[in-house]
Amino acid sequence: MRGQSGEAIKAFRKSIAIDPEWHCHYFTRYWLSLTLISVGDVDGYRSACEEMLEQFADTTDPKAANTTAWICALLPDSVAEFGRVVALAEFAANSPDAGTKELGTKAAVLYRAERYEEAVATLDEWAPENLPKTETPMYKWFFLAMAHHRLGNQAEAADYLQQALDHTDEDLAADLAWQRESQLDLLRTEALEVLGVEVPNPEEATSDAPDQDSSASDCRETGE
Repeated sequence: MRGQSGEAIKAFRKSIAIDPEWHCHYFTRYWLSLTLISVGDVDGYRSACEEMLEQFADTTDPKAANTTAWICALLPDSVAEFGRVVALAEFAANSPDAGTKELGTKAAVLYRAERYEEAVATLDEWAPENLPKTETPMYKWFFLAMAHHRLGNQAEAADYLQQALDHTDEDLAADLAWQRESQLDLLRTEALEVLGVEVPNPEEATSDAPDQDSSASDCRETGE
């Protein structure tokens, strides 16, 4: 049931506790971390990231590596040893089946590592028209806007921000999946703040969260 964030968090934690080393818990931990962000529990999110990184730092599964790296890039200062997150992102991006999703994750992680030129260079390798229909360019545009701003390229930063905002407004007006809506809103708010643009006052915040049973027993596509 949507809106029951507290119950969802308990369910995810219970699922993890049953078998903490299960190889598909990157999916469960992804949902747990995202739900903690949605209720404003940043400390809980960071603790969840540390636990996720502890489990998957040495994974040989590119999907687990990419999902772990992506969730650790959603907010600054997610883990103490961020170099381990960079290593996961690079592993996933260099895997044989890597695509635009993995490039986007790598760029986001490089941005969090304050390696702004590398983040921009990584995203120069993709074009929005080549994205699969299941992916959105907005995440990448938000990180490009912030990276260019940090590099002093204000015209490029403003251009990417505007592209992202135009498409995000369209997407948020639609009936998006909860996780995409949550992440778009999160990155939009940060990008506006980084670029010094007034952040609009949202209407009363929603505490919508995924169903408690989103920690289903199969490994699924997550992340960007």
